[in-house]
Amino acid sequence: MEPAPATQDMPINPVHRRDWIGYQLRLRNLSFRAIARQEGVSHQAVCAAARGSSSRPLQEALAAALGLTPQALFPELYDEAGQRLGSTRAPQRSTPPAAATCPLSPPATLPEAALPYTRIEESVFRHATS
Repeated sequence: MEPAPATQDMPINPVHRRDWIGYQLRLRNLSFRAIARQEGVSHQAVCAAARGSSSRPLQEALAAALGLTPQALFPELYDEAGQRLGSTRAPQRSTPPAAATCPLSPPATLPEAALPYTRIEESVFRHATS
């Protein structure tokens, strides 16, 4: 006999919800590792999905194993209409894009005479690569 889905006692906190999902899987004789084998991924990926990471297929597999919809299991990831929200995390970049830092490519707007060091670097570069 399958246990009925119990969403009323599901924690909102993602860390506690991960533990709750693990408990619910054990009630069904399943585990994160069993879901991982079924989906062909690592158990760490399934655990991360249980915490609410952005792996939609794994979240859907977890929800299906518990007899829930992904919207019920991860309500913070969906709007009122049931549509998945986009990424709310800002991209983290510690360095500027590579094109902006390349010393061998002078900016197209400056005349070549304004960049005498470029010729020196280019000659050193040519000597080093030949």
